Amino acid sequence: SFPQLSKRTHVLWAASKDFGASGFRMGVLHTKNEEIKAVFRNLGVYVAVPNPVQRGLQHIFEDLDFMQYFVQESSKRLAQRHQLVATLLEQ
Repeated sequence: SFPQLSKRTHVLWAASKDFGASGFRMGVLHTKNEEIKAVFRNLGVYVAVPNPVQRGLQHIFEDLDFMQYFVQESSKRLAQRHQLVATLLEQ
């Protein structure tokens, strides 16, 4: 365990990156750092996710068949790209 790292480790996720949907401007921050939480809590007043985007993502996340397919397909494609880049770097 590294207790000193818990306040310096942050996880960011953006729907637009995973789904290739640049108009879906929604992300998530997970952190145990209270100072960073406070900053982002204050920003939330000015950069709230629009309701149509929230509803669109809700429908995507609730479609479990699509999500399962999407995760499997994305994993397969990522592995293929990794292999391609690794092969090119070896040359």
